[in-house]
Amino acid sequence: MISRFRRSNADLFIELEGGPHRLGNAIKGHVTLLPGEKFEMRGGQLELICNETYWTLVRRTTRTGSAETNEIASTVIREYSQPIYGETRIANLMPEVGNFEFNMPLNAPPTVRGQLASIEWRLKAILDVARGRDISREIDLVVLTAPDAGPSSPMPSGHASSSGSQLSERNLLLSVDSLRVSMGGTVEGVIKITPKEGLNSAAAPVDSIRIELMRSEKSGTRVFDLGVGLLEFREPEAIAGPITAGSPLEIQYSLTIPECLLATIAVHETAVTWRVRATVCLGNGEELEISQGVTVRGSD
Repeated sequence: MISRFRRSNADLFIELEGGPHRLGNAIKGHVTLLPGEKFEMRGGQLELICNETYWTLVRRTTRTGSAETNEIASTVIREYSQPIYGETRIANLMPEVGNFEFNMPLNAPPTVRGQLASIEWRLKAILDVARGRDISREIDLVVLTAPDAGPSSPMPSGHASSSGSQLSERNLLLSVDSLRVSMGGTVEGVIKITPKEGLNSAAAPVDSIRIELMRSEKSGTRVFDLGVGLLEFREPEAIAGPITAGSPLEIQYSLTIPECLLATIAVHETAVTWRVRATVCLGNGEELEISQGVTVRGSD
């Protein structure tokens, strides 16, 4: 359908100040209006919108039956608005600049961009034009997590995961020195392999040790698990030698958190989690595995 209103004789631009933009801080900028001749505006609105996109399971019914399929859905999970220009009198052919400021709450979600997970922020300006089509402009913006209030939180000395797995010949403990780390930082720790008391370590020697940094994305009904860092120990000097209760095998590791817009988050239908996973392959073909969660923040 063709609008009965004529095209508005004006241009509209949005510009942001500063950056990077973070939760807990103000997002500032200005909107510039370039009105033409005989331009008349009734009002204007500026909207800051956070939109989540995710997968949902939908059942479709046809004459031949019904089936379930994964389809894309979206939800506005945060929305803020404020007027622009207000009672300002717009003079034809004269640029008019309107400043804006949105104070971002700490509990809003940051921007998320992954294989499945997607949370996007956008800024939209809308002008109600008299006797003409409304004018709207929008821009995307990246909103990062809030600045860290302090250094990463270390684990207490000697602390290891309390959820250790075990096989008949070995116990495995995985410790992480920092449970909270920023993008671009490193997560460090040690895995410790100790045989049960009274058992001979030669019965099932360690063949290899694999330590992985894993990231999981949940988007509605779909989950995507990805390894983003790997250390593998196969050299005899790294894993050889007797392993006893008094002399366990300890392997230190350091894995780098890659820069990305995938901080740890859980909101509505979207979740991003990080963990370190250690797998010990024994000479008898058995495997021992343990994981420890890590909270990953956005870049500082």
